Amino acid sequence: METAVSITVVSAVIIRKGCVLLTQRDPSRSDYGLFWESPGGKVEPNEPEAVAVLREVREELGVEQAEVVEHLASFDFDPDTNCEIVRPCTVHFYLVDIGNAEPLPLEAVDLRWFTAEEMHALKLIPGNARFADGIAALLRANA
Repeated sequence: METAVSITVVSAVIIRKGCVLLTQRDPSRSDYGLFWESPGGKVEPNEPEAVAVLREVREELGVEQAEVVEHLASFDFDPDTNCEIVRPCTVHFYLVDIGNAEPLPLEAVDLRWFTAEEMHALKLIPGNARFADGIAALLRANA
């Protein structure tokens, strides 16, 4: 039996005025259609994670000037213990500052700013659902 290769994913946690920016997945382009997530995606071979998260912010939101503030958390997902995960993966969350840039939903059907309470009421993809309490704590600290 062949073991599935694990993938590395980065996710940008972008906070402004006590709210977090989340994008809604396009059902025609991805699994978890219409679920909400923080912007991000797969890390390319030999690409540093911090570079990958800024690339994803550019590609998904059209924001050219952004800065990685800090690494927040990492989570492993395994198909054996997470039935909704197809391949093993590690998701790395980074706090990213986009300044006053106005993000656009270039690869999503929608994007919005949510409070912690609003975020907890959403259908989140597994990675964001697992880190929702951590994001909520950041929102309260930055309110």
